[in-house]
Parts: sequence; structure tokens; C-alpha cells
Amino acid sequence: MGELNLAPLFNKMTKSFLIAVCIIIAIALIIFPLIVSYKAQKNKNKKN
Repeated sequence: MGELNLAPLFNKMTKSFLIAVCIIIAIALIIFPLIVSYKAQKNKNKKN
């Protein structure tokens, strides 16, 4: 009986966890290039 009650809760938690991971990866993929290009621009300004 206990397993039957835990299964849907665990499934819900896993789904929301996977969604959270996907969102974090998406944000990282957007922010990482921005930071890299920002640092590159800063270095260009220093050289000039």
C-alpha cells in the first residue's frame, strides 16, 4: 500500500526536478556566451 502512494509523488518530484534542470541548463546556455562576449569586449577595450 505504501509503495502505491509514494509512486505518483515520486513521479511528480522527478518531473519537476527534470524541468528545473532543463531550465537551469537553458539559462546557463544563454548567460555563458553573454559573459564570454562581455569579457572579450572588455579585453578589446583595454587593448585599444
